[in-house]
Amino acid sequence: METRGVCLVIEDDEDLRNLLTALLSGAGFEVRSAATGADGLKQAMDVKASLVTVDLNLPDMPGEDFARQLRQV
Repeated sequence: METRGVCLVIEDDEDLRNLLTALLSGAGFEVRSAATGADGLKQAMDVKASLVTVDLNLPDMPGEDFARQLRQV
């Protein structure tokens, strides 16, 4: 089965991160995940994500700041 692209899940809650990973994998995405904004930005530089989900309350930065920085990558 061909994937629908890469999805980057940025979520610090492990249970929710695992749930999103399972759902998106089932929908045909190759999922990469991170628990912090900094790790998510590093991963974003390594892959061209088709979809990104972001927790608004990350431990190291607000999700809005992550999104602004992601746009620059």
